[in-house]
This record gives sequence, C-alpha cells and structure tokens, in this order.
Amino acid sequence: MLRTEIPVNIIKLVWMTMDNTSANVKVGNKLNEPFHFNDGVKQGGTLSTTLFNTALHSVINKIDQKETLFLKSTQICAYADDLVIVTRYVNILKQIYLQLEGHIQSTGLSVNEKKTKSMTVAKSKARRWPQNLLVGGKNSEGILDFTYLEALINRNMCRS
Repeated sequence: MLRTEIPVNIIKLVWMTMDNTSANVKVGNKLNEPFHFNDGVKQGGTLSTTLFNTALHSVINKIDQKETLFLKSTQICAYADDLVIVTRYVNILKQIYLQLEGHIQSTGLSVNEKKTKSMTVAKSKARRWPQNLLVGGKNSEGILDFTYLEALINRNMCRS
C-alpha cells in the first residue's frame, strides 16, 4: 500500500481495522468462543474489495497506459477482477501479459490460467479463427466471443 501513493493516515486506518481482529463461529444456535487473527481480511467485505482494487490499480499503473488505443498499440481495461488487454499485435500482447503477471505476483495475487482467454479480431476473416496462445508457459484458450460488462464482444468486431 505504501507504493500506491495512498496517504499514510488511510494506511494506518486499514491496519487498525485489521489489527487484533476476532471472530466467532455459530453452529446451529451455539456460538463458539472468539478466536483472534491478524492476517487477511473478510472475503467479500468492503475492505477486501478496496484492497484488491488498490493492488490491481497499482499493477495497471506500472504499465504505460497514458494514451488510448487510437494513439498506441495497447489498452488495458479493468473492472472489478476482470482485465481485458486490447492490442494490435500478438507479440505486444505477450509482453504486456508477462509484465502484468510479474507485477500481479509481486502484490501476492495471481492470474487464473483457466479464466485467461484470447480472441483474434482482424480485418481478414481468415485470421479470425480462435487460436490458443502460449505465454510464459501458460496456455490461453482461443475463443470466438466473450462478455465484458454485459456486452457480448465477438471476433467480427461487433458487440451486442
């Protein structure tokens, strides 16, 4: 968090929220004795979402994203835990993916290989067929379309 330019007083508040936390487990109608923990946050809680988004934002900011796709060859779109890399060239896609993966791992997060997909969009219909992509020893399944923010994006460059 210190590397993300978050004010120190906010970081201290987060640590105070996480410090000396206790929880109980309820089985049926019986509540057990509280137990204490100092690592992690409640999954699905507001703080866990905020910390995840902060980590993801810092990762994306490490990649050059100062212009739009009209002025350069790569754009990274992120919403919640979904990331889309749009690029004009496969070799640049591989470079960006490897950079992102390295930065993501440095935050303690990881890329889910099973959820990583690739789609080719091209002027030529012959080049629009799905092809798997091998990057950094991980295989990305080639797909014909995907849904992003409730929009179906397909290989013909159309969305519905």
